[in-house]
Amino acid sequence: MNEKKDYSHVYWIGGSPCSGKSTIAEMITKDYGYTYYQCDLFNEKHVNASNPSEFPAMFRLKDMT
Repeated sequence: MNEKKDYSHVYWIGGSPCSGKSTIAEMITKDYGYTYYQCDLFNEKHVNASNPSEFPAMFRLKDMT
């Protein structure tokens, strides 16, 4: 059984490369004591742990250059 997880406590910061996402995230982490999680560092782990039939877009993106 696949349980849905609640991510309502997570703030997602998105944007173009070199737009300052990491800088802003680091500032917020420092100022408010949040946990800073860099998705890019764990992308391969997430892809390998997920089911291609449930997350087909993730599996298409992993092979793009």
